[in-house]
Amino acid sequence: KRGVLLLAIAIIVALWFQYNVGPGIVSQTGWVWKAYRTIPGTGSWVYHAWYDGCVQYKDQPQLLKQCAGNAGVLRPTFLSAMYFSANAIATKIVPSLNKEAWPSKYALYFFGILVTMFVGSSPFFTGFFLWVARFGAAAFIVLQQVILIDV
Repeated sequence: KRGVLLLAIAIIVALWFQYNVGPGIVSQTGWVWKAYRTIPGTGSWVYHAWYDGCVQYKDQPQLLKQCAGNAGVLRPTFLSAMYFSANAIATKIVPSLNKEAWPSKYALYFFGILVTMFVGSSPFFTGFFLWVARFGAAAFIVLQQVILIDV
């Protein structure tokens, strides 16, 4: 139940980043951009973290917003992938760990979301993780088909 809640939170945050946060930061509008701009030194850092990966669309504002939104989706999904991978390894070592410390797991996830706001989209999110996610999704679909046929 708690893992599904974290996955639902990741989906909601990914949609929020895609349609609100990413486009708002690169167009320098919206309350998220205004909040980061008020903190000294963070405004330009956050702007360049989101803008630099989409600089090839600087003359096309709609594509720039779409690129930033797509890069925004990769941030919470990367954290989800890392969280569930680490949780699977930790649970394999200590099985009772899956039932413990959920408030701290949620807090760690939200802290990770805040940290990814400052990490540049390129090359990590739009380069490396995008391809890892594509291959992982393809492998997942093939695995699910094998399981479906086997049943």
